[in-house]
Amino acid sequence: MSKNKQGNKISGKQATKDAYIKFFEFLMFDQNYRTLSPNAKILYSFLRNKINYFANITTATELAVEEAAANGETLKGTKSYRDSDGYIYCIADNTELEYLLNVAESTVTRIKAELHIAGLLLEVPTKNKANRLYPLEPSLDDLQEKWEYIQEINELREKKQKAAAERAQKHAEKKRKAAAEKKAQKLAEKQKKISNKQNESYSNKQNESYGNKQNESKLELNLSKLEPNISKLKPKYQSILNRLNNTDLHDSTKIIVQKNIDRLSDDKLNIIVELFELYKVAMSEVTFNAVLSRVLKSQIKTNFRGFLEKSLKTEISSDTITPKSIPSRTEMSPDWLHEQEAAATSTKQNRPIGQKDIDELKEYLLQKANDLQKEINVSELTVENFNTFGTYMNMGFTLQETAKILRESPLMKS
Repeated sequence: MSKNKQGNKISGKQATKDAYIKFFEFLMFDQNYRTLSPNAKILYSFLRNKINYFANITTATELAVEEAAANGETLKGTKSYRDSDGYIYCIADNTELEYLLNVAESTVTRIKAELHIAGLLLEVPTKNKANRLYPLEPSLDDLQEKWEYIQEINELREKKQKAAAERAQKHAEKKRKAAAEKKAQKLAEKQKKISNKQNESYSNKQNESYGNKQNESKLELNLSKLEPNISKLKPKYQSILNRLNNTDLHDSTKIIVQKNIDRLSDDKLNIIVELFELYKVAMSEVTFNAVLSRVLKSQIKTNFRGFLEKSLKTEISSDTITPKSIPSRTEMSPDWLHEQEAAATSTKQNRPIGQKDIDELKEYLLQKANDLQKEINVSELTVENFNTFGTYMNMGFTLQETAKILRESPLMKS
């Protein structure tokens, strides 16, 4: 057998470097002990490791004593760390433990109390000496099986995975919500732009409608000036007025009659109604009103019926002549009558009117009604009545709106 190469001696530093303290696994995994503070676990492991040291010293001392006794000698100053019951204990005062754990003495006291409550340390006071410390083994009944540790670790792992999944879901929902809010904000801005355009358009229509109402209000004011004070009428005129309101005359015609009621009688009212029914198809509302107004203001020396009917026939025959061939006749009449006459003049056509023209006029009227926010029925509009004021007023247009329609419609301008 060959001789082995000589090894190296172990120095004090090498011995210090290789020294270690055994850390007990149950302190990390067992449910009853894993909640101890880190310093408590270190102190317990340190004391358990020191037991071996004190046990070796005690054993060596006891062997030396026995050997000396066998030789008839007595040893002095020997050390033994075995109590009267045969158990090995440790000696370590608070100062030593303060240094080892790098904590205050009060913390050392708290750590030892923590181990005592956990059933892992017993401290026995000794008079004028350091207390005896007995690190205790855990009861087997208190320890869990190792598979239980693994099960708890798996449950903790599942719990963390579930928490991570919930966080990921919340993060995804937050991103979706932020994207939805951003999309909604863009949509709101787009809708706001559209709304601004609509409001601008609506404002223009409102301004136009307001202007129409203002004009209509002025016209109604002019008409109100024509209405007589009914409370001051004589009884016979009140009777005529009551009959007048029950006739089929146009509202504008009734106002003409009311203004000149002091020139009327029951017979004259009957004549006006009869001739109105006779000539309402042959002439427009405006034309009839103009003739009636002139007749009622005239000094009639002949028969009233004959004079009124002759005037109506003359007006009808004059419609067949070009307006430029006859000088216009200026009468003292209200402003609104001049507006009606101007509108009626604009309705005189230079060409025949057909059903296609009427259909186009219906579309124009529906558009105007929509602008004025009105609902109308254009089914009764025909070639025979398209140039009559009453036709449009029966649809729901005001007198001022009717005059404007007759002036501005494409059919009237053609």
